[in-house]
Amino acid sequence: DPMVDKYASMTPYNYSMNDPIYYNDPSGAEYEWASMGGCGCWKDEGPQDAYIARNKEKAVAVILPTIAPDGYTGKIKSIVGLSADGTIIGVRVLEHQETPGLGDKIEIKKSNWIKQFNGKSLNSPVHEKWAVKKDGGYFDQMTGATVTPRAVVKSIHQALIYFEEKRAMLLTDKARNDSIPKVTSTQQGQQDEH
Repeated sequence: DPMVDKYASMTPYNYSMNDPIYYNDPSGAEYEWASMGGCGCWKDEGPQDAYIARNKEKAVAVILPTIAPDGYTGKIKSIVGLSADGTIIGVRVLEHQETPGLGDKIEIKKSNWIKQFNGKSLNSPVHEKWAVKKDGGYFDQMTGATVTPRAVVKSIHQALIYFEEKRAMLLTDKARNDSIPKVTSTQQGQQDEH
């Protein structure tokens, strides 16, 4: 297999990174992102669409799909809604496998924990405080569950950084979803305790 060094953790028997929903491998040599027309989430290995809300052709808000790759039991997919000034309008968790009764409190139907991000922005709180209180940050964690909220806080902070870097392009009145660069993320964090 010519890609054995690049994908050492994958065997040649893992078609499309063992995830054919999100990846294609037409040549058998290199996987590629499978375009899904904006599924509302992103994979840490590939890009996804940002969604622009408009009022009379003027961009007024952005919805960024995000993923926390380092949840306690796996990836946590969510969306972050931002106003044009970069303030969080809302965050919603779309998919996760976190521990019932502990980490699953990130869901709006289980608790209001996720609402603590409303009204926050990249500089409010300051960069150093974009962490859970146990790590010296601003945001509450959950009793008995630190890894899950830590991962969600980091992914939301990453979405804010992306928005700040791409704000002008995202908010241009002429921008359309097909002209906006795809959102990508990087692997981050490590699991330590729950």
